[in-house]
Amino acid sequence: MTATGEAWVRKPPDERVADRDHDLVERWKSGDHDAVVEAFTRNSESVRRFLARITGANDDDVDDLVQQSFLVAHRVIHKFRGDSSLLTWLFGIAVRCARRLQRGRARQHRAYERLADASAAETSSLDVEARQQLRLLAIALGELDADLRVAFVLCVMEQVPGKQAAQALGIPPGTLARRVHAAREQLRDAVERTRR
Repeated sequence: MTATGEAWVRKPPDERVADRDHDLVERWKSGDHDAVVEAFTRNSESVRRFLARITGANDDDVDDLVQQSFLVAHRVIHKFRGDSSLLTWLFGIAVRCARRLQRGRARQHRAYERLADASAAETSSLDVEARQQLRLLAIALGELDADLRVAFVLCVMEQVPGKQAAQALGIPPGTLARRVHAAREQLRDAVERTRR
């Protein structure tokens, strides 16, 4: 890598790639399933790397975003005019998918903060430290993985018996118990970190 960081920059495609893209896009537009698979195979790793860099999301979220990006691309491939390379067009779609995810997360975070504020208001008789702990707990709950959060809220906060909760979620009771345990551990760690 040079001092200017050139190793981080992707080289522009040569004309043969542009010709292959044109053929691939035309086949994709005509409904050729093999073209869809080829487009995904050829471009998914670049889209994945791009999304990981711009979002800083975990691997599962990045995988979801890649899939979303290609689903959107498939739905709107007829709009691709060829003004850019196929990969550049896919990057544009990926950016929009990532923005939607981030807006959703921001709304979710605000909702958990409101929950924390509401909990604090309902418990105004509690001392300041207890209210602060409830607020931290609500924020930490919002940061949990969705599966862990659902299990914790269902079993601990809503007091749904384990067997019924597992049945409602369509998972084995042991899996539910592991999720609740992991959620408790992560929440405990999050609250401890903020106390330091």
